[in-house]
Amino acid sequence: GKSIALVSDAGLPTISDPGAEVVRDFTSIGGYVIPLPGANAALTALIASGIAPQPFFFYGFLDRQKKEKKKQLEALKKRQETIIFYEAPHRLKETLTLMKEVWGNRNIAITRELTKKFEEFIRGDL
Repeated sequence: GKSIALVSDAGLPTISDPGAEVVRDFTSIGGYVIPLPGANAALTALIASGIAPQPFFFYGFLDRQKKEKKKQLEALKKRQETIIFYEAPHRLKETLTLMKEVWGNRNIAITRELTKKFEEFIRGDL
């Protein structure tokens, strides 16, 4: 007979965040989830990126370990869709370097702080 609310200040809850585990566990015991979509960083970035929005593939976060991250990028190399990743600021330089090493010089858009005061888009190539 109790209600819970899952709120995120980092975009849509459960998209590349631990909220997915809360929903999984809650529904496994018969809980009923009512989604109320809010801001979604991936789609917000995509529609303003200047890169073809259709088709797209949402990947989320790559592995933190360089060796595993490189394997993941190799596996994604042949995908034709626009690929959306999330990355932590302190890992961005390494990830971009690996992307260029594995994929060559692809078109890219980097975004941060979407819909906020310090919103930023960097568009170009790797």
